Amino acid sequence: ERGLLVHTHLAESPTEGGEVKAAVGSHATPYFAAHGVLSPRFVGAHGVWLDDGELQMMKQADAALVHCPGSNLKLGSGVADVRAWKRAGIRCALGSDGAACNNRLDTFAEMGLAAGLARVTHREDALGARDMLALATCDGAAALGMADRIGSLEQGKQADVVVVGVDQPHHGPLPERDVYATLVH
Repeated sequence: ERGLLVHTHLAESPTEGGEVKAAVGSHATPYFAAHGVLSPRFVGAHGVWLDDGELQMMKQADAALVHCPGSNLKLGSGVADVRAWKRAGIRCALGSDGAACNNRLDTFAEMGLAAGLARVTHREDALGARDMLALATCDGAAALGMADRIGSLEQGKQADVVVVGVDQPHHGPLPERDVYATLVH
């Protein structure tokens, strides 16, 4: 009624799916779809255990998913298939979950973890450093329905600018050759 975003955890763990099904008679995605909650204003965190049919429901509703790799690894929830999300045409973003589930709330760390997991899950067709930076910036803004206001450095948009010094050893080797790899890894 008020056009607000609906944000919830979605298909984070295998046990969650069973518990939701026992409580409402289906997994969360079809339940939300049947009740008009799945929409362009829906943002689901995790999405680790979504099947192809659920991904199609997300796409049809123009709903968004947020990848939280640090939290998923810490909690042993599994590894989200962000490449499958993107292939399905779902708006995607990068997140960190909450402090209790992650301990870092560090976007740079999340980008590195997401890039490593993408390489392991899709070795020959992994999302690259540019993709990870996009998930954290412009794709994240799009997932929140705010791409017209934030997410990229453009005239008329709100922005925070971060300056990263790359003269320390942990930014090597050769940070000037690939700024995306330097920021992500």
